Amino acid sequence: MKKILWLTILLASLMVVSAAEVCIVAQLKEDKAVGDCINVNSGTDGYTTLESSDVSFTWSESGAFGRALCKIEGTGDSVSGTGCAWGSNYWGFYILMNNAWSYMPVGFDTPGDCWDRDLTSYGGHYCAEDDDIISFRYGAYGTLPDMLFVDEVKIYVDDDKSSADEDGGKIKDVKPDSEIKIEVKLENIYPDEVDIEIEDISVEAIIYNMDDDDDIEEESNEIELEAEEDGEITLEFDIPFEVDHGDYDMDLIITAEDEKGISYSETIDYDFEVEKERHELVFTDVELDVEKIRCSGVAVLDVDLANIGRDDEDVILTIKNTNLGIDIKDEFELDKDPFDDDSRYNKRFTLFIDETDSGVYPIIVEADYGSKDVRESIDLEVIGCHEEVVDKTVDVTNEPNVEEVVVITEQVQQPIIDVETETFDEGYGNLLIVGIIVVIIILTFAITFFIAMKT
Repeated sequence: MKKILWLTILLASLMVVSAAEVCIVAQLKEDKAVGDCINVNSGTDGYTTLESSDVSFTWSESGAFGRALCKIEGTGDSVSGTGCAWGSNYWGFYILMNNAWSYMPVGFDTPGDCWDRDLTSYGGHYCAEDDDIISFRYGAYGTLPDMLFVDEVKIYVDDDKSSADEDGGKIKDVKPDSEIKIEVKLENIYPDEVDIEIEDISVEAIIYNMDDDDDIEEESNEIELEAEEDGEITLEFDIPFEVDHGDYDMDLIITAEDEKGISYSETIDYDFEVEKERHELVFTDVELDVEKIRCSGVAVLDVDLANIGRDDEDVILTIKNTNLGIDIKDEFELDKDPFDDDSRYNKRFTLFIDETDSGVYPIIVEADYGSKDVRESIDLEVIGCHEEVVDKTVDVTNEPNVEEVVVITEQVQQPIIDVETETFDEGYGNLLIVGIIVVIIILTFAITFFIAMKT
């Protein structure tokens, strides 16, 4: 009985050891693949293994080198005796080894023993082993399977779509400070039957020599895609103010790695055309340190101006508001070299505001250069010195027959001064109270003393 039991266990073990799961992937087009995972006996030749799957294969007659693979799912070449009517394209046969697709040096059922799995060895034929993943792609020699398909690339310059796409091209109408948006649509074309996820998918844009001969590099967040799933990556960045007029090369690099360790990398080349006006200035900052002033006071105005044109400029800067008595003028030059500090103007102005009526006053900042000008406006609110404000509300709603009383006072608002001392009114009131208490105490002692003397 024990011998029978051990024999059964031994046979079962041999059956488990001899079983081999082999997954097959055939890339029919750039955006389409078919596949299957099958169980065969370990050591089964390639022809028998493939014929066990649900994928349709068309073979030549058997010859001295076994059968030739002519078509998969109807794609490929016609059968021609013991071969196929091959041209420059044919079905390449690959196996996943060392985290990469490796070209098979042997066929499917060539006479002889099983291939020894040495990529430099050409003897024998492919035989199934457990966890094998084999793949096919139709094309010229060396055309590897690629399961990450770049479906579409859209590029926008300041919300206007460029004609450049997934095949490359020229990106036009780019200016200093332009907003660039790149949308990349991707698809994992591994078939569901094989079910391999592609991970760490990212997009990087490199614009060469744009930033004072340095590169501009922008990279997206990473995504992952299940088999037969598509997704989109968006990359957004701004062109700097400091950029020269001219053409630049840009590479869009798409990288990923699937769960079997296979790496993916595709680079799309673009021409990046930056167009600058001959004369163009822009305000990069016009800002007040306060939004409002009470009665009168001081405000500080920061002005930042940049030359983003192709010529040097003589500039007249004015800051005005007649009602507030502001009339400032400054003259200077701005250099055309975007990487020179003299191409930028930054200055701080102190504005002294006298007592004036309440209101919102626009302060106009204008730069005139040649026959052109650029203008900005920023508002300053002034609160008058003699405004009526609600000072105190007495809540008497719980008292019978008494109306709610709102006390309105005329309040003169002076410039805000941070002084942590008592006001005169508060000090005087406290002194008066203390004086009254002292007088009461003295009177009490006097009356007590007088009564005591009488008795």
